[in-house]
Amino acid sequence: LKDHSFALTLLDGLSSREEVVLAALGAALGAIPHFGGSAGDDRHLTHTHVYHQGQFHTGAAVVVLVNTWLDFEVFTTHHVVPRAEKLVVTRADSGSRRV
Repeated sequence: LKDHSFALTLLDGLSSREEVVLAALGAALGAIPHFGGSAGDDRHLTHTHVYHQGQFHTGAAVVVLVNTWLDFEVFTTHHVVPRAEKLVVTRADSGSRRV
């Protein structure tokens, strides 16, 4: 199963639970790769949704486990662009993800 499988995750971006969900998923899946993203709302930070079985849900996660005979490769990309100026974090609250 693990040689031809992957998991796709779609998470509510405002839940602030991505790390917990992905850590639990990684522990459960073992060597099966997983990837995906978090739903956003154009940086308004008010409402995000994931779609499952014909309905939109908030505070939710969708995990799709795929098994295929086709070759695939998991890769990483991010929407964040590095800045030329350096910043120093003087205070942070990881619970609310505020810096």
